[in-house]
Amino acid sequence: MKTAKYISLFLLSLVVFACKENSKQNIEKDNLNKAIDTTINKEIVNTSDVDSIEITEAEQEEKEQTSNAETARYINERYNFALNYPNFLIPEDESDNGDGRMFVSEDEKFLMLAYGSLNLSDNLQQDYEIATENDCYFEEDYNITFKTYGETWFVINGVHEKTMFYIYSVLSDDVVVSVYFEYPLNEKDKYREYVGQIIETLNTNYGKPIP
Repeated sequence: MKTAKYISLFLLSLVVFACKENSKQNIEKDNLNKAIDTTINKEIVNTSDVDSIEITEAEQEEKEQTSNAETARYINERYNFALNYPNFLIPEDESDNGDGRMFVSEDEKFLMLAYGSLNLSDNLQQDYEIATENDCYFEEDYNITFKTYGETWFVINGVHEKTMFYIYSVLSDDVVVSVYFEYPLNEKDKYREYVGQIIETLNTNYGKPIP
């Protein structure tokens, strides 16, 4: 995997959201959590054209130990968000403008981008439709298999060649925080557990003063 490819995803993924009313915040959060659960736990793609692999006892044991994986903490000071990630992910340097960071496993099978951007628009649906036009995530070979959105968030899941990608974005005040994942399609059961665990730790109000 080449860094330049994912830098372009940073630029393409500056999708923006509509401002939310305070009275709808709890409803939006509940709907978002349901969407995340649906996307992570639901079989959403046909994998018949993907080479299958036999799960050995060692691989099964590794899967069972996923929930016990040691974690590290990433804090983004520019956009005030933080999350935990499994320590087998190796962080690269912070981006030059401080908007986020890339994390890649040593075998390059599992990739994560965590980044923020300013909310520049008040039209969520229009921006969401641009991001998912023709059921592709910006680029033609990033085919979307599942997508959903709320007033202040969206979730997109899809396939690029033999790789699954997953995007989770949420609006916090005037900032959009996004986490992007890529991992092998034929090992999705293993890696989507990490995806769920990482998203659960995301704090989009880290370091912000309490009103």
